[in-house]
Amino acid sequence: MSILERFFGRKEKNSSNIQGVLVANAEIDNPLSLVVVFDTLPENNSKELTRLLRNYHSSMKQATCELVPELDFFGLAGWGKHVISMVGFKT
Repeated sequence: MSILERFFGRKEKNSSNIQGVLVANAEIDNPLSLVVVFDTLPENNSKELTRLLRNYHSSMKQATCELVPELDFFGLAGWGKHVISMVGFKT
């Protein structure tokens, strides 16, 4: 399953058995939404973002991140039961 499908919460039938696969939960009735505006686009580096998330707080020590290298900034990050969708645009 592609990251684009998982970004929009499309799960494969057997995806619940796969550890470490990030899938956004499309079944949340009122998901939290946050908009952050930066002067410059964050670096599109999944290894660095994973490192930063893991160092931020002990509850995030197993965090993972997937970014699409061909796009400006598009991907998923997750830790524990949390998965967040991230998108960024150059203006």
